[in-house]
Amino acid sequence: MISIGFVLKRWLPFHFAMGIGRFAAWFVVGLVYARRSPPRFGLPVWAAALLTGTASGVCLGVLY
Repeated sequence: MISIGFVLKRWLPFHFAMGIGRFAAWFVVGLVYARRSPPRFGLPVWAAALLTGTASGVCLGVLY
């Protein structure tokens, strides 16, 4: 996550780069975790991963 953010900071503002890096990392983690234990409420696996990545990326982007 941090390495993706540091690569992206060359072209983007720091908070955007770190948010995108965190989104990418947690999207993958969400895909792996959701396949092991399916999400509730009939939510598709890709939507749960997208929601996890978006929430994490926005939170970290705001903190930076």
